[in-house]
Amino acid sequence: MTWIGATLALSGLAVMLAAQRRASSVLERASAGENQRFETATQQSMGVVVFIIFVAFIDARVMRFLGPGLTPVWVLIAALCVNATVLFVRRRTACRAAERWARFYWLGSVALFCGGGVMLLSR
Repeated sequence: MTWIGATLALSGLAVMLAAQRRASSVLERASAGENQRFETATQQSMGVVVFIIFVAFIDARVMRFLGPGLTPVWVLIAALCVNATVLFVRRRTACRAAERWARFYWLGSVALFCGGGVMLLSR
């Protein structure tokens, strides 16, 4: 089961990197306003990811406010997937030309987070 999770996570990462590269070539031809909104959405999403990692660290090391067992893992994976979905919607509305690559980035993100969850839960 660990191999399945690792494969899913690495595949998701590869899709994310490829989609980001393709989206950047589309954004070079986009207007400055579209480009700015796209980048703002990305930066705010990364801030949310850092916050989620901080919450996971505090929950694991300091206090168990998410509950015992596997509940914290599922809550954090769900939060990361919701964040990826919000990023997809914001990127899609920011630049319609990059919608296709934003969708692939979203699929890669969800695969990465779910693959990581499968790896964590299979131990």
